[in-house]
Amino acid sequence: MYPKIKTVLFASDLTENSREVFHYAAIMGMLYKIEIIILHIIEKIPLGMRLRLAGLEGEETLRQLRQAHEQAARRILIGKKSDTRLRRTLVEFYSAAEIDVSKSDIEIKDIIIKEGNIAEEIINSAVEHECGLIVIGAHKGLLGATALGSVTRTVLQRSKVPVLVVPPSAPK
Repeated sequence: MYPKIKTVLFASDLTENSREVFHYAAIMGMLYKIEIIILHIIEKIPLGMRLRLAGLEGEETLRQLRQAHEQAARRILIGKKSDTRLRRTLVEFYSAAEIDVSKSDIEIKDIIIKEGNIAEEIINSAVEHECGLIVIGAHKGLLGATALGSVTRTVLQRSKVPVLVVPPSAPK
């Protein structure tokens, strides 16, 4: 017997392709009554580069840039904070996936924004939240073929749960 999946971790990089990837997480959520956790990781700047940038731009400028990125991610993923924020602010994801929010049975368990190593945080979050599946997107390579970036490869190599990799759609 296969284990029952109760929660799916959808890793979003906030790109246009993420909307397409969300479509697959949403379909699984609706069909199998699975809760979805939406995760966005803000990549931590390596110490050497951070020190160099701080020397050029100043530590305060770097802090402001990091804070602006986090605020932008929060606006995109969770909108203004309120009790009903999840339903209202997922309309964009739902509409891109051609799902009627009012008739949807999709259960968004949580939206998480973290800072750190992207692959490590995806794997750690899947374990921490007892996710039975990770849904992540691939991207287009230089010659137009689907490419697996280093994050996706690392997640595939190190994850203890299945990983669904969604290729980018063909240009319309």
